[in-house]
Amino acid sequence: MGSRCASTTCATATHLSRENWSGLWHAAVKGPVEDVDAALRRADGGERAVSITLDHMKRDEGDFVIAYVRDITERKRADEALAHSRDLLDYVVGHASSAIAIHDRDLNYVYVSQCYLDEYGIEGQNVIGRHHYDVFPDLPQKWRDVHQRAQAIEVCRCIYDAYRYTYVNEHLYYPDRVVALNESGDMISAVATTARGEVAGHAALVFPEETREIADLAVVATKAKFRGQSVARRLGEYLSQEALARGLAGLFIEEVTVHTFTQQFCHRLGFRDCAFLLAFSPATMAFKGIAEEVGARRSVIVGFKYLQPPSPTQVYAPARHLDMIARIYAALGAPASFAGGSVDVRDIPDASVLHVAVNTARSVATLRVPVYGRDLERRLHDEMQRLRREDVKVMDVSLNLSLPGTDAVADALEKAGFIFTGLIPGGPSGDWLVLQYFNGVIVDYDAIQVRDDFTRELLTYIRRNDPHAG
Repeated sequence: MGSRCASTTCATATHLSRENWSGLWHAAVKGPVEDVDAALRRADGGERAVSITLDHMKRDEGDFVIAYVRDITERKRADEALAHSRDLLDYVVGHASSAIAIHDRDLNYVYVSQCYLDEYGIEGQNVIGRHHYDVFPDLPQKWRDVHQRAQAIEVCRCIYDAYRYTYVNEHLYYPDRVVALNESGDMISAVATTARGEVAGHAALVFPEETREIADLAVVATKAKFRGQSVARRLGEYLSQEALARGLAGLFIEEVTVHTFTQQFCHRLGFRDCAFLLAFSPATMAFKGIAEEVGARRSVIVGFKYLQPPSPTQVYAPARHLDMIARIYAALGAPASFAGGSVDVRDIPDASVLHVAVNTARSVATLRVPVYGRDLERRLHDEMQRLRREDVKVMDVSLNLSLPGTDAVADALEKAGFIFTGLIPGGPSGDWLVLQYFNGVIVDYDAIQVRDDFTRELLTYIRRNDPHAG
């Protein structure tokens, strides 16, 4: 279905002295310390096996280290019992008089009987650890489809475990659709699995409809019992390398604002905040175990990471927002110069190009305008009227900053009730100015939690220019 990367564990169990704890604390200040296996002695003299992950958090009050301590005593016992069972199973299968093969969830051979090797003409081969398709490269497609669907079912279960039925992209609850998205190339999935083959987490590169130059690092889900083990971070790093290998210009990501954990995770992956999508999802979307109840529509921060050095770009930005736009480019580390001046009416085509997509689960309409024509004002007015009648709560407009006239179009949209909320780099084809319109929605700015100082300044700027802000 997509790419896979397995989570790892490390370290041999040891008793932790006061000096050991001090060393781990100082190491965590420099970077995450993950999956340290240790033995802790209880007051009654008994011992428990634990796995410890340490992470650093810098607050106004000072430096803090968060310790995630998981009791893995039962897991250790289960591992020992499993090792014994495997030895026994290896003996039984190996000496069976029938053709028997056992695979893991990735279809790699775990056990195989000699009869199986003889019957299928692969005697003399060491197939243990090899993939079934490598051993039988001519396997009919119908059997490959069966395996692909089984893997997609596990991904859907992971999404359900993390979000229940509140995730806004309903396609992720249907295995056939997950398979179809990967086969079409619109989504590239990666899953983290345990040593036993259980899916612990999922993330994906999701491509916008209009470009393959950038992708959204999205559909990030970790099962509740695997949280605190850096599953999401490892998937993010893996997919960043995959995107780089595919020649993408950059990645963007949506950071939730009901807490700052996701923002910290994104910043560690190298993303820089560049825009807000205010009131972007309904209050019903939930994170199991984190901020379960939120009364208002939720906002997200858009972060971007360049995978290729950004080329100098010339942008046509609205004059009233030039200073903030320049600061966003500086924060992104992208060189930009600003052009101005009016557009020659002889260069304006008669017809505009306007793409509209409505996410009914979010009640959000996304409008992109890659070509400005003489009919643009009328078409935007008609589209806004239609969307208001359909009670779409939020409208997002993206304008190509590399097109002459973007500054004038943005000024006209702001007069119609839109507000500026940032910009999103779009690769060689141009960056996008973001404006939003709210249909009967009041943004609760005070409920938005922000970790980064510059991002907080951007939010303050947006709020100051929102005529409906309290």
